[in-house]
Amino acid sequence: MPSEEIPVSAGELKALPVEHFQQSAEALLTITRGSYSSVSGGSYNAANEYYSSISGGSHNTTDEDYSSISGGTHNMTSGEHSSISGGAYNVASGDYSSVNGGEQNTASGAYTTINGSAELEASAPYSTLP
Repeated sequence: MPSEEIPVSAGELKALPVEHFQQSAEALLTITRGSYSSVSGGSYNAANEYYSSISGGSHNTTDEDYSSISGGTHNMTSGEHSSISGGAYNVASGDYSSVNGGEQNTASGAYTTINGSAELEASAPYSTLP
């Protein structure tokens, strides 16, 4: 199946809320915007910044340098060196933060980690939640 390019600027992608991905998934294809970034599978994923990567899943977005998402759906990284390892509707917005599965979790503090679970928020720097 041939791919189709859709003219979307990186600024527009950064401004999109999660609801947009749900409503207009048909309009988004896998996009690699950042230099040295990669998307190695899945659908409707966008790797927007330098050295960021997405390894499968759907509707995932990396919006900061050196961030990664390893599968899952509707996940977003916006902290430098942040990562999400699967799950759904997770956000890693703190620098060096990580979410390891689960759903609707937010790691917003620097160096924070959330291991699974649901609807948790780690906002204090260096915190870890089960």
